[in-house]
Amino acid sequence: MAAVVLLLTTRMPANPSVITGKFGTVLNVYTKPEFRRQGISEKLLTMAIRDAQKNGLSYLELDSTQAGLPLYHKLKFQPKTSRYIPLVYPL
Repeated sequence: MAAVVLLLTTRMPANPSVITGKFGTVLNVYTKPEFRRQGISEKLLTMAIRDAQKNGLSYLELDSTQAGLPLYHKLKFQPKTSRYIPLVYPL
């Protein structure tokens, strides 16, 4: 394995933010160091974007590291804005 990208699809009642009732979360984007800078993650993400479009997802979301930002910007991911405040309950 040289690289991995996971696309998780979430279904919910359709609403103005999720018109189709489906959105995707991109997880675990990783390329082994010896395979980096060869376009592998870009190709995998492009495939995930096409799958999301084909399956009628309203949008894709992800959390990025600083190192990943140039790739995500190149693929047209945009900063997410929300009227909600993200919270977590540690267990």
